[in-house]
Amino acid sequence: MLLFLYVTVIVWKTSHLKKETIQMEFGKNISLICSNHTWSELVFQKWSIWKLGIGKCDIEVLYNGTIKDNCTNNPVYVNSTNPHLSISNFESNYVGKYSCEYTFNGGTDKRDYYLWGVHYINHTFGENVSLTCFHQMASNDMVTKVITKLKYEECVYTVGKNQILNQTIKSTCEDRKDFVIDIKDGWLHLDIPGFQLKDVGNYTCETRYNEEIFKLCYVLSGYPAITTFLTADTLRYCVVPAAIVILILISLAAYRYADHLRRAKLSRSSQNC
Repeated sequence: MLLFLYVTVIVWKTSHLKKETIQMEFGKNISLICSNHTWSELVFQKWSIWKLGIGKCDIEVLYNGTIKDNCTNNPVYVNSTNPHLSISNFESNYVGKYSCEYTFNGGTDKRDYYLWGVHYINHTFGENVSLTCFHQMASNDMVTKVITKLKYEECVYTVGKNQILNQTIKSTCEDRKDFVIDIKDGWLHLDIPGFQLKDVGNYTCETRYNEEIFKLCYVLSGYPAITTFLTADTLRYCVVPAAIVILILISLAAYRYADHLRRAKLSRSSQNC
């Protein structure tokens, strides 16, 4: 009986790790719940945040509402009255792992959130597109795959730090030699020159780090450059003459309608005589 109670206490006190992956659309707000316990039951709460290309920081919250925060480059907010972490206007810099460990009256527990990003882009045909991936110089262990899915075609770029230094990026995108993998200030970019209808599709940046996967997906669509038709020559030789023709047609229609009314009035007058 004593052994059973001892085992029960050990299981009760041992933390249980919960994991959840969330795909967040850019520009949206999100709140991550660390615990269902209220602050009256909690003793301590700690958020360990690791973002791709930025690094790690911690936010500690005590039961009395005291907050210790070294996330200087991470504008996140922990509510001191409710146990959750809020992120406003989600963007690529927020892609990463958010771990929360908390202590309450009955023991400890931990929850991991993996935030992936989804960005919908409607771009003008004919213009260049640059899709930002992740910071490749953050670690030697990071390996990134840029996966493009265009209609029924799929190709992959595999990029690691050593490949960047040696300029030996692996690729299965032989049919899309117009795509360019570029490094700007340590950030990995996929450049699409002269965006066209054939380039419409999904572009996924998948990064592996410490056996964990992080993804950033771009859903790319397009539209014609309407503004190119509204040049000075177009206005002079097309729009203005068309407007003049329309005004003439409207005037002729109004004249015919007025003539029709006049004839009808004369007809009724003759019948009355």
